[in-house]
Amino acid sequence: MSHRTSPGMRRRILVSLLTIACAAAATGIARAATITVTTTSDVVAVDGAVSFREAYNSINAGASANADVVPAGAYGVSDTIAFNITGGCAVPCKITASTFYAVMSKSVVIDGYTQPGSSANTLAVGDNALIKIEIDGNSLGFSLFFFQGSGTTVRGLNIHGVTGGSAIAFLASAAGSVVEGCFIGTNPAGTAAAAPTGVAVSISSVNAVIGGPLPANRNVISGTSLGIDIANQSSGIVIQGNYIGTNAAGTGAIPNNAGISGSSTGGSTVGAILIGGPSAGQGNVISGNAGDGIFMEVLGGTTIGLMTIQGNLIGTDASGTLALGNGGYGINFVNFAATPTVAGALVGGPAAGNANVIAFNAIDGVLVNAFTNVGIEGNSIHDNAFQGIHLAGGANPLLNDACDADTGSNNLQNYPVLTAASIAGSNVTISGTLNSTASTAFRVEFFSNTACDASGFGEGRTFLGSTVVTTDASCNATFGPLAFAVPAGQTVFTSTATGSPTNTSQFSACFVAGGVLPSPTPTPTVTPIVTGTPIPPTVTPTGPPAPTGTPFPGAPPTAVPTLSEGALALFGIGLAALALLLIRRR
Repeated sequence: MSHRTSPGMRRRILVSLLTIACAAAATGIARAATITVTTTSDVVAVDGAVSFREAYNSINAGASANADVVPAGAYGVSDTIAFNITGGCAVPCKITASTFYAVMSKSVVIDGYTQPGSSANTLAVGDNALIKIEIDGNSLGFSLFFFQGSGTTVRGLNIHGVTGGSAIAFLASAAGSVVEGCFIGTNPAGTAAAAPTGVAVSISSVNAVIGGPLPANRNVISGTSLGIDIANQSSGIVIQGNYIGTNAAGTGAIPNNAGISGSSTGGSTVGAILIGGPSAGQGNVISGNAGDGIFMEVLGGTTIGLMTIQGNLIGTDASGTLALGNGGYGINFVNFAATPTVAGALVGGPAAGNANVIAFNAIDGVLVNAFTNVGIEGNSIHDNAFQGIHLAGGANPLLNDACDADTGSNNLQNYPVLTAASIAGSNVTISGTLNSTASTAFRVEFFSNTACDASGFGEGRTFLGSTVVTTDASCNATFGPLAFAVPAGQTVFTSTATGSPTNTSQFSACFVAGGVLPSPTPTPTVTPIVTGTPIPPTVTPTGPPAPTGTPFPGAPPTAVPTLSEGALALFGIGLAALALLLIRRR
């Protein structure tokens, strides 16, 4: 018996396959809506125009708020709010929030650069973005936007005037969210602070990206109580290419109370954090803030992942040469926990591009207070008011102890002692010793300066190079003579030692080529006070109440396993290909 189908049956099968293929492909491609805002009004009313609130509420609900809202495309899982405000925006179109917005439960793209006349930044240094959509928080005492949809993107907006809470808050479920090309806390031109703003961006999610390596990704985050707050449960946070505490040109200060804060409270976890990066465009300018540039705090019973801080300018202008110091520490690592679990931190690093410039700050360049495993390597640290690197918990500056038996911040790692430095032409030849933990390898780094700090312990303007030494059973190691190229006019030399795994010492006593400075006294003239240092104010959102008269979305519905839209599209294309193959085989 033959099992071949008749030509008519084959045609009916082929038609069915093609119909299913087209439906699947259409489902996979078209499931996203775009709603275009056409007015600066913030009301929800049938008035012939689409307000931002109407667009926002419609996407949140997956259905149009009223007859004025006609989306392009079907509501899906990643819809877009675009702008084409009637009459254009010769000056930025200002949307004044009548109240805060309901928690956005879905993924959404809010793209201010769709407004005609706007454009993203194109400068490698500075920010020439033309932002035409201004959202005024209207002195609201609570966070303006809460997002809990993964993959949410906020782009090309000027947001300010949220006196309490955050301008933008990403909740725990908002994985992979992005803020780019925005001015937050400033006026639309990025030249001055606007109305007082609380926290610019608060993050409690994973894999959020603030900024990015391209000029168009850059945010200006200034004039707020706290620029970026990395809160509990965050992990995989990337902060790159931003100007934090400066104007859009990167030449003047618009202070935040603190630039970036990472805070881990009792029983919580903060995962890996990357501030900057080694490649072009990844570094941030974190300068001009009233308090610390970067403040990392750990409280009791917490776990915190590796913090990597690379390629940033912390206390200089965007050129990296002029003073624009923070009013506190450049970087402040503070541990108030009795027994934290901290993976540690890497400030700079030995590879090309890792170095930070940490300069002109009002207290220390880097404070390590009860933290351990903070590696501080390869940076340019200079012209800070007190120490370049300060390990809290002992004399200030610290004095070495035999075999480095003491403990505390970075285990109070002993620093090298330079015994000789001579300049010939454009090279310096350096020798010295290190006494530390017995039979242990240490990375010793060398730096040159134009002058020494008043304490007699230097900073490290120019990183010259490094060597690895291993102490003997008596705790001693020697190095040199080692030759390094040195910039003209820099005749003062210092050194640091980094032990296992990554505990870096303070800078050594200075050595001037041709002679050694007098030995420093244990009690310097000015000693910065560490205990009781004011902590930058941090506003921690606890979750918004339901807005009066506005439907408050509950928890996102339980996910039902389905094919993704992209998978549906591929499925449809595959069915179409199968159908065509069968036609050819007829």
